[in-house]
Amino acid sequence: MTYSSTDNAHREAARILRELGEPVGILDPYPRYHELRRLSPMHFSEYGSIVLTRYDDCLQVLRDPAFPADDFDLRDKYMPNWREHSALRTFGSSMIFRNPPDHTRLRRQVSGVFSPARVKLFRLQVDALVDEHLNDIEPYRSDGGGYDFHKLARALAMAVIASFIGAPRSKWRWLIGPAIGMTALINLNTTLADFETADRAANELTPYLTELIAERRREPQDDVISTLVGPREDGDALAEDELLQMLILLLVAGVQPTLSLLTNGLDALFRFPEQARAFIDDPGLTDDLVEEVLRFDTPIQTVGRITGPNATINGLALPAEMEVTAVVGAANRDPVHFAEPDVFDIHRPRTRRVASFGNGFHACVGQYLARTVGQSAFPRIYGRYPGIAPAGEPVRLINRKIRGYTEFPVHLKG
Repeated sequence: MTYSSTDNAHREAARILRELGEPVGILDPYPRYHELRRLSPMHFSEYGSIVLTRYDDCLQVLRDPAFPADDFDLRDKYMPNWREHSALRTFGSSMIFRNPPDHTRLRRQVSGVFSPARVKLFRLQVDALVDEHLNDIEPYRSDGGGYDFHKLARALAMAVIASFIGAPRSKWRWLIGPAIGMTALINLNTTLADFETADRAANELTPYLTELIAERRREPQDDVISTLVGPREDGDALAEDELLQMLILLLVAGVQPTLSLLTNGLDALFRFPEQARAFIDDPGLTDDLVEEVLRFDTPIQTVGRITGPNATINGLALPAEMEVTAVVGAANRDPVHFAEPDVFDIHRPRTRRVASFGNGFHACVGQYLARTVGQSAFPRIYGRYPGIAPAGEPVRLINRKIRGYTEFPVHLKG
């Protein structure tokens, strides 16, 4: 099989791909994406997978049913003991790891919670939660010290998704630990330590959410859990394990992308101060700002798929059951579709949809939550603290799939 124009190009591409799995590549992946796209845009890796870095190729794979998710049947073949891990029985068995018709049925259930009335109320709740969390950090307004913005972003992201699903306020802070712990599964080449972290988180979340589901059955409220456990006209109710999986999916998919969107966005505005000034002058650019953050520094950098029996890319027929990695972080900086892709520009024409939350029937269920928080938070942050500035070097999260931070010190300047 021909891998690229030359064997040397393929070897160099393989070296870059290995580097992308090391801290140096995780900290600064984008120049390496450009090189990988130039050398081998459809790269058959030494690990037996196909790595895609062009926008068109990534979008095709994300939209095409010929590239399904890694479902139970396939997992049984390469990891027959996967059910021994509580994290895989919960988050790892949720809707994002299902294919039609199961995925279609589950997606219909979760889509039903986004009614027009609830969406309108949710936006008001988000605005109130953003104001509340900014009030909480007001004592840290610049007095010569600094404040870790990551703490605010993490607490806000959890407050939003927890209030949305219906978890009581008394549990919001506690939920942060296990919800973030579950993201240990969101990595490439998950290690034994990752499984242990995620399993511990699942073992904490499972009994709590099980009891919360039982409470809502006894005393329904106006929240997502009550909607999911309530009677349906079509009679197609979720099974108990599916309810648990759905709630854990919403927690994980709601927290991490939102947290990354807020920290990555603030980092981009610090690096491109003229864009921050333009945003302060015209808060009407909020939607454009959020979309440009998602393009420029994508929260979830890769999306995995499996080749089905009729999978093709650019006319090339592919063997079934091969792993395919769509590097959406690279797709969003493809110069074919995004002029000057390494420049953060909130005035950029939105002629192409960003690939940040996947696409097609497997598009991320947390994208609406993340976008809504970003649209509410950024104008409020800069409205209060137009002089917000770095207070030290932020610390990047070392994860091949999630692009974010673990610390983000700032000065809260008015």
